[in-house]
Amino acid sequence: MKCNIDTIIFDLGGVLVDWKPEYLYRKVFNGNEKKVQWFLSSFDFQRFLTEKEFTK
Repeated sequence: MKCNIDTIIFDLGGVLVDWKPEYLYRKVFNGNEKKVQWFLSSFDFQRFLTEKEFTK
């Protein structure tokens, strides 16, 4: 099956898709908001992503 993509949409402002890390981690931590906030404040996502990008 051939798929011709002719349009790409970048939703940088979160207008089309509302996504926040909290949505995922609420499921991971069974709705425990205190654990979610602790994890998100303790884990440096930008550093993690940068390290993954430059260690390929």
